[in-house]
Amino acid sequence: MALANEIKDSIIKKILEARYFSVILDCTLDKSRVEQMSLIIRCVDITVSPIKVEEFFIQFVIVDDTSGFGLFSKLEEVLGDLGLDIDDVRGQAYDNGANMKGKHKRVQKKLLDVNPRAFYTPCSCHSLNLRWEILKKFVNGLTLKPLCATRWESHIESVRAVRFQTSKLRDALVHLSNVTQDSMIRCEARSLVENEIESFEFLFSMCIWFNLLNIINAVSKFLQLEDIDIDIAFSRLEELINFFNEFRETGYDSCKKEAKELALELDVEPVFPEKRKIHRLVHFDDLGVTAADDDQNLSAEQKFRRYYFLYIVDQGAFQLKERFKQFQDYKEKFGFLFNLKKHLSGDEGLKSCCMKLEGFLRHDMRYDIVGAELFNELLVL
Repeated sequence: MALANEIKDSIIKKILEARYFSVILDCTLDKSRVEQMSLIIRCVDITVSPIKVEEFFIQFVIVDDTSGFGLFSKLEEVLGDLGLDIDDVRGQAYDNGANMKGKHKRVQKKLLDVNPRAFYTPCSCHSLNLRWEILKKFVNGLTLKPLCATRWESHIESVRAVRFQTSKLRDALVHLSNVTQDSMIRCEARSLVENEIESFEFLFSMCIWFNLLNIINAVSKFLQLEDIDIDIAFSRLEELINFFNEFRETGYDSCKKEAKELALELDVEPVFPEKRKIHRLVHFDDLGVTAADDDQNLSAEQKFRRYYFLYIVDQGAFQLKERFKQFQDYKEKFGFLFNLKKHLSGDEGLKSCCMKLEGFLRHDMRYDIVGAELFNELLVL
């Protein structure tokens, strides 16, 4: 404990010398189902040469109230205990929980109400119950992975393990259902085979998710690089949005082709089972065809395309566009600092950027920089 306190004190000293810092929060349940909030502080370490940006894990905090107000109050309390001024926060980043990043009543908004210069930056998320011995006998490639509640990126690894070992997993489940004496395990194994793995809809869904998560994961990892250039990051986000738009038009057919190949390997008929249509009695005063009537006229595959494939793609595209807007706002404020050479070709353009930054960093007649002085320093550099 004494050693931990000594390390924490040295970290706090570095933060105080830097003065300005960003907070990164993440909430998750521990094994005892208690909600914990991890606090990480990011600052410029000016105690080393050359100076560099560092991230320091500070502590876990037990939280009883997980509302936006409760989490903000806990953050405010912890920063006070550490001797850090909440008015010196210049950045905040969280997971995608609504209680964290919401614009109206969440932590982001509560902090901005107290300190408008704490700019928000978005963070760039059922396991098969098999006996390990049987699994190793049939599956010797990718290990099955559980879904992580806090890191959605782990989902691609979970999907990949099933996507490229589907037949082996099916064989393992069939064997398990034949040898186990536990009726519950036997029923679950058979259900997974008959209702999931040997379902064309399941195979089709798996191909869709793998293709989407694979490209998203690649871009996400790129955006997490330490030396990421903001212009390149912006470009990669644009490419990802374009991918979603293209995938909406062509992804269905390409994933269907993959699913058919997978179905052929598993000897599964590549069709969607049609449900019995319910014919509604039409009265003389009915006004036109309702949405429910329209659904009745759709085939099972058409419903899958409309309510599953298009819904997933459109939701993903919407979320990406929201992130893109957030990065646009960040780039508008600080982007010129990442590419000074482009702005040095025109002094007036650079000076304008510096003056705007002065305005962004001003609050109640207090400000961090003087735009004209920053402009002169950048010209000298």
